[in-house]
Amino acid sequence: MEKKIRLIFEILFVLVLCGYYFLKVLLPEIRETYGSSDSFIRTGSYQNMFEIEIDSKVHFAFVLNSKQQIYHLFFLNSDAKVLYNKNIENQSMKDAVDKAFSILKTENYLTKDSRIVVTRYGEKSYAEFLEILRSYSFLNPIVEVESNLMNLTKKYAISGDTDSSILRNFDLYSKEIISNFDFSDSSFSEMDAENLAVRLYQKIYQYLKEKELSDFDREHVPFPIQMLPIDEEKRIFPSNRSWYYEEDGFLFSYIEFQKAGHTYGFCFQGSSEAMKKGEC
Repeated sequence: MEKKIRLIFEILFVLVLCGYYFLKVLLPEIRETYGSSDSFIRTGSYQNMFEIEIDSKVHFAFVLNSKQQIYHLFFLNSDAKVLYNKNIENQSMKDAVDKAFSILKTENYLTKDSRIVVTRYGEKSYAEFLEILRSYSFLNPIVEVESNLMNLTKKYAISGDTDSSILRNFDLYSKEIISNFDFSDSSFSEMDAENLAVRLYQKIYQYLKEKELSDFDREHVPFPIQMLPIDEEKRIFPSNRSWYYEEDGFLFSYIEFQKAGHTYGFCFQGSSEAMKKGEC
Protein backbone atom coordinates (compact mmCIF):
# COMPACT_ATOMS: atom_id res chain seq x y z
CA MET A 1 0.00 0.00 0.00
CA GLU A 2 2.82 2.37 0.96
CA LYS A 3 4.56 1.65 -2.35
CA LYS A 4 1.42 2.57 -4.30
CA ILE A 5 1.05 5.83 -2.36
CA ARG A 6 4.72 6.64 -2.90
CA LEU A 7 4.37 5.88 -6.62
CA ILE A 8 1.32 8.18 -6.88
CA PHE A 9 3.21 11.02 -5.18
CA GLU A 10 6.20 10.49 -7.46
CA ILE A 11 3.96 10.67 -10.54
CA LEU A 12 2.27 13.82 -9.23
CA PHE A 13 5.66 15.36 -8.50
CA VAL A 14 6.85 14.66 -12.06
CA LEU A 15 3.64 16.12 -13.50
CA VAL A 16 4.04 19.27 -11.39
CA LEU A 17 7.65 19.65 -12.55
CA CYS A 18 6.64 19.18 -16.20
CA GLY A 19 3.86 21.74 -15.80
CA TYR A 20 6.23 24.21 -14.17
CA TYR A 21 8.80 23.69 -16.92
CA PHE A 22 6.22 24.26 -19.65
CA LEU A 23 4.75 27.41 -18.07
CA LYS A 24 8.02 29.00 -16.99
CA VAL A 25 10.46 27.91 -19.69
CA LEU A 26 8.95 26.39 -22.82
CA LEU A 27 5.79 28.51 -23.19
CA PRO A 28 7.55 31.91 -22.91
CA GLU A 29 10.14 30.83 -25.48
CA ILE A 30 7.45 29.71 -27.90
CA ARG A 31 5.53 32.94 -27.37
CA GLU A 32 8.58 34.94 -28.40
CA THR A 33 8.00 33.74 -31.97
CA TYR A 34 4.28 34.59 -31.83
CA GLY A 35 2.89 37.94 -32.88
CA SER A 36 -0.52 39.48 -32.26
CA SER A 37 -2.02 37.73 -35.32
CA ASP A 38 -0.51 34.28 -34.80
CA SER A 39 -2.96 32.81 -32.29
CA PHE A 40 -5.81 30.57 -33.39
CA ILE A 41 -9.32 31.96 -33.04
CA ARG A 42 -11.16 31.34 -29.77
CA THR A 43 -14.50 30.35 -31.21
CA GLY A 44 -16.26 30.56 -27.84
CA SER A 45 -15.54 34.30 -27.69
CA TYR A 46 -17.06 35.04 -31.10
CA GLN A 47 -19.93 37.56 -31.23
CA ASN A 48 -19.79 39.09 -34.70
CA MET A 49 -17.59 39.74 -37.71
CA PHE A 50 -17.17 42.73 -40.02
CA GLU A 51 -15.53 41.95 -43.34
CA ILE A 52 -13.77 44.87 -45.04
CA GLU A 53 -12.77 45.21 -48.69
CA ILE A 54 -11.08 48.41 -49.87
CA ASP A 55 -10.93 49.31 -53.59
CA SER A 56 -11.06 45.58 -54.44
CA LYS A 57 -7.51 45.35 -53.08
CA VAL A 58 -7.13 44.90 -49.34
CA HIS A 59 -9.53 42.28 -47.96
CA PHE A 60 -9.72 41.32 -44.28
CA ALA A 61 -12.18 40.96 -41.39
CA PHE A 62 -12.47 42.30 -37.84
CA VAL A 63 -13.79 39.72 -35.34
CA LEU A 64 -15.68 40.95 -32.28
CA ASN A 65 -15.99 39.37 -28.82
CA SER A 66 -18.45 39.93 -25.98
CA LYS A 67 -16.25 42.69 -24.51
CA GLN A 68 -16.81 44.78 -27.62
CA GLN A 69 -13.17 44.22 -28.57
CA ILE A 70 -11.67 43.25 -31.90
CA TYR A 71 -9.98 40.12 -30.63
CA HIS A 72 -9.03 38.49 -33.95
CA LEU A 73 -8.33 39.31 -37.59
CA PHE A 74 -8.91 37.24 -40.71
CA PHE A 75 -6.63 37.95 -43.69
CA LEU A 76 -8.45 37.27 -46.94
CA ASN A 77 -5.87 38.24 -49.56
CA SER A 78 -2.14 38.83 -49.76
CA ASP A 79 -2.42 42.64 -49.59
CA ALA A 80 -3.96 42.32 -46.13
CA LYS A 81 -0.56 41.15 -44.88
CA VAL A 82 0.28 44.79 -44.13
CA LEU A 83 -1.94 44.39 -41.04
CA TYR A 84 -0.31 41.15 -39.89
CA ASN A 85 1.18 41.19 -36.36
CA LYS A 86 0.62 44.93 -35.94
CA ASN A 87 -1.04 44.64 -32.50
CA ILE A 88 -4.47 45.53 -33.84
CA GLU A 89 -6.11 42.66 -31.98
CA ASN A 90 -7.45 42.83 -28.41
CA GLN A 91 -8.39 46.48 -28.64
CA SER A 92 -11.67 48.38 -28.67
CA MET A 93 -13.45 48.66 -32.01
CA LYS A 94 -12.41 52.29 -32.46
CA ASP A 95 -8.78 51.73 -31.49
CA ALA A 96 -8.52 48.66 -33.74
CA VAL A 97 -10.07 50.46 -36.73
CA ASP A 98 -7.95 53.57 -36.15
CA LYS A 99 -4.75 51.54 -36.04
CA ALA A 100 -5.63 49.40 -39.06
CA PHE A 101 -6.69 52.40 -41.16
CA SER A 102 -3.58 54.35 -40.15
CA ILE A 103 -1.40 51.49 -41.44
CA LEU A 104 -3.44 51.22 -44.64
CA LYS A 105 -3.07 54.95 -45.26
CA THR A 106 0.69 54.76 -44.74
CA GLU A 107 0.91 51.85 -47.19
CA ASN A 108 -1.22 53.76 -49.75
CA TYR A 109 -4.11 51.31 -49.57
CA LEU A 110 -6.59 53.83 -48.16
CA THR A 111 -7.49 57.37 -49.29
CA LYS A 112 -10.48 59.69 -49.04
CA ASP A 113 -11.56 58.40 -52.46
CA SER A 114 -11.48 54.76 -51.43
CA ARG A 115 -14.53 52.59 -52.01
CA ILE A 116 -15.21 50.52 -48.89
CA VAL A 117 -17.45 47.46 -48.78
CA VAL A 118 -18.37 46.21 -45.30
CA THR A 119 -20.07 42.84 -44.84
CA ARG A 120 -21.72 42.22 -41.48
CA TYR A 121 -22.32 38.72 -40.13
CA GLY A 122 -24.79 39.81 -37.47
CA GLU A 123 -26.35 42.90 -35.92
CA LYS A 124 -24.44 42.98 -32.63
CA SER A 125 -22.48 46.26 -32.35
CA TYR A 126 -22.77 46.80 -36.10
CA ALA A 127 -24.34 50.27 -35.72
CA GLU A 128 -21.41 51.39 -33.54
CA PHE A 129 -18.89 49.89 -35.96
CA LEU A 130 -20.50 51.61 -38.94
CA GLU A 131 -20.45 54.93 -37.09
CA ILE A 132 -16.69 54.53 -36.57
CA LEU A 133 -16.19 53.93 -40.30
CA ARG A 134 -18.33 56.93 -41.24
CA SER A 135 -16.34 59.19 -38.92
CA TYR A 136 -13.55 59.04 -41.52
CA SER A 137 -15.77 61.03 -43.93
CA PHE A 138 -14.92 59.08 -47.07
CA LEU A 139 -16.05 60.76 -50.28
CA ASN A 140 -17.77 57.60 -51.53
CA PRO A 141 -20.63 56.06 -49.54
CA ILE A 142 -19.82 52.87 -47.65
CA VAL A 143 -21.36 49.83 -49.36
CA GLU A 144 -23.13 47.57 -46.87
CA VAL A 145 -23.66 43.84 -47.36
CA GLU A 146 -25.32 41.32 -45.06
CA SER A 147 -24.20 37.70 -44.80
CA ASN A 148 -23.84 34.79 -42.37
CA LEU A 149 -21.15 32.29 -41.41
CA MET A 150 -22.69 29.44 -43.43
CA ASN A 151 -22.17 31.47 -46.60
CA LEU A 152 -18.41 31.33 -45.95
CA THR A 153 -18.41 27.61 -46.72
CA LYS A 154 -19.61 28.31 -50.25
CA LYS A 155 -17.69 31.51 -50.90
CA TYR A 156 -14.32 30.18 -49.73
CA ALA A 157 -14.86 26.44 -50.26
CA ILE A 158 -14.30 25.55 -46.62
CA SER A 159 -16.06 22.86 -44.60
CA GLY A 160 -18.12 23.22 -41.44
CA ASP A 161 -21.65 22.68 -40.21
CA THR A 162 -21.52 24.70 -36.99
CA ASP A 163 -20.35 28.24 -36.25
CA SER A 164 -17.33 26.92 -34.34
CA SER A 165 -16.18 24.54 -37.08
CA ILE A 166 -16.68 27.18 -39.78
CA LEU A 167 -14.69 29.74 -37.81
CA ARG A 168 -11.85 27.28 -37.19
CA ASN A 169 -11.63 26.34 -40.86
CA PHE A 170 -11.91 29.97 -41.94
CA ASP A 171 -9.03 30.75 -39.58
CA LEU A 172 -6.92 28.04 -41.24
CA TYR A 173 -7.82 29.52 -44.64
CA SER A 174 -6.63 32.94 -43.42
CA LYS A 175 -3.42 31.56 -41.95
CA GLU A 176 -2.65 29.73 -45.20
CA ILE A 177 -2.70 33.09 -46.98
CA ILE A 178 -0.32 34.54 -44.41
CA SER A 179 2.03 31.56 -44.38
CA ASN A 180 2.45 31.37 -48.15
CA PHE A 181 5.63 33.00 -49.39
CA ASP A 182 5.51 34.77 -52.73
CA PHE A 183 7.31 32.35 -55.03
CA SER A 184 6.38 34.42 -58.06
CA ASP A 185 9.50 36.43 -57.27
CA SER A 186 11.96 35.28 -59.92
CA SER A 187 14.86 35.91 -57.54
CA PHE A 188 13.63 33.08 -55.29
CA SER A 189 14.84 29.66 -56.42
CA GLU A 190 14.23 26.08 -55.41
CA MET A 191 17.62 26.16 -53.72
CA ASP A 192 16.43 29.09 -51.59
CA ALA A 193 13.41 27.01 -50.52
CA GLU A 194 15.65 24.05 -49.71
CA ASN A 195 17.96 26.24 -47.61
CA LEU A 196 15.02 27.60 -45.64
CA ALA A 197 13.64 24.10 -45.07
CA VAL A 198 17.02 22.84 -43.82
CA ARG A 199 17.35 25.88 -41.59
CA LEU A 200 13.95 25.24 -40.00
CA TYR A 201 14.67 21.54 -39.56
CA GLN A 202 17.97 22.28 -37.80
CA LYS A 203 16.29 24.90 -35.64
CA ILE A 204 13.67 22.41 -34.43
CA TYR A 205 16.28 19.67 -33.94
CA GLN A 206 18.52 21.92 -31.84
CA TYR A 207 15.61 23.11 -29.72
CA LEU A 208 14.42 19.56 -28.98
CA LYS A 209 17.92 18.50 -27.97
CA GLU A 210 18.44 21.50 -25.70
CA LYS A 211 15.10 20.92 -23.95
CA GLU A 212 15.47 17.12 -23.95
CA LEU A 213 12.12 16.61 -25.67
CA SER A 214 11.78 13.24 -27.38
CA ASP A 215 9.50 10.44 -28.53
CA PHE A 216 6.34 12.24 -29.59
CA ASP A 217 4.10 11.73 -32.60
CA ARG A 218 2.73 14.23 -35.13
CA GLU A 219 -0.39 14.84 -33.05
CA HIS A 220 1.45 15.73 -29.82
CA VAL A 221 4.23 18.11 -30.86
CA PRO A 222 5.63 20.73 -28.42
CA PHE A 223 4.68 23.53 -30.83
CA PRO A 224 3.04 23.76 -34.29
CA ILE A 225 5.58 23.94 -37.09
CA GLN A 226 3.28 26.23 -39.10
CA MET A 227 3.76 29.01 -36.56
CA LEU A 228 7.56 29.04 -36.68
CA PRO A 229 9.01 31.90 -38.74
CA ILE A 230 12.13 31.04 -40.68
CA ASP A 231 13.41 34.41 -41.82
CA GLU A 232 14.44 37.31 -39.60
CA GLU A 233 11.56 39.45 -40.86
CA LYS A 234 9.10 36.73 -39.75
CA ARG A 235 7.39 36.70 -43.14
CA ILE A 236 8.04 33.13 -44.27
CA PHE A 237 6.23 30.17 -42.70
CA PRO A 238 5.76 26.53 -43.71
CA SER A 239 2.39 25.47 -45.10
CA ASN A 240 -0.28 23.65 -43.10
CA ARG A 241 0.75 20.37 -44.76
CA SER A 242 4.09 20.46 -42.94
CA TRP A 243 4.67 18.21 -39.92
CA TYR A 244 7.35 16.69 -37.69
CA TYR A 245 7.82 14.06 -34.98
CA GLU A 246 10.68 12.59 -32.92
CA GLU A 247 11.44 8.93 -32.49
CA ASP A 248 14.44 7.21 -30.88
CA GLY A 249 16.54 10.37 -31.08
CA PHE A 250 15.74 11.05 -34.75
CA LEU A 251 13.69 13.96 -36.05
CA PHE A 252 11.40 13.18 -38.99
CA SER A 253 9.73 16.02 -40.84
CA TYR A 254 8.04 17.19 -44.00
CA ILE A 255 8.47 20.92 -44.68
CA GLU A 256 6.57 22.57 -47.49
CA PHE A 257 6.20 26.07 -48.91
CA GLN A 258 3.35 26.93 -51.25
CA LYS A 259 2.48 29.96 -53.36
CA ALA A 260 1.09 30.93 -56.76
CA GLY A 261 0.59 27.36 -57.90
CA HIS A 262 4.12 26.26 -56.93
CA THR A 263 4.85 23.69 -54.23
CA TYR A 264 8.29 23.11 -52.74
CA GLY A 265 8.37 20.15 -50.36
CA PHE A 266 11.26 18.50 -48.52
CA CYS A 267 11.25 15.24 -46.59
CA PHE A 268 13.74 14.79 -43.72
CA GLN A 269 14.21 11.15 -42.79
CA GLY A 270 15.97 11.45 -39.46
CA SER A 271 18.62 14.06 -40.29
CA SER A 272 19.27 17.10 -42.46
CA GLU A 273 21.64 14.98 -44.55
CA ALA A 274 18.94 12.37 -45.17
CA MET A 275 16.71 14.79 -47.04
CA LYS A 276 14.89 14.32 -50.30
CA LYS A 277 12.73 16.60 -52.41
CA GLY A 278 9.03 15.90 -52.45
CA GLU A 279 6.64 14.29 -50.00
CA CYS A 280 7.68 11.60 -47.55
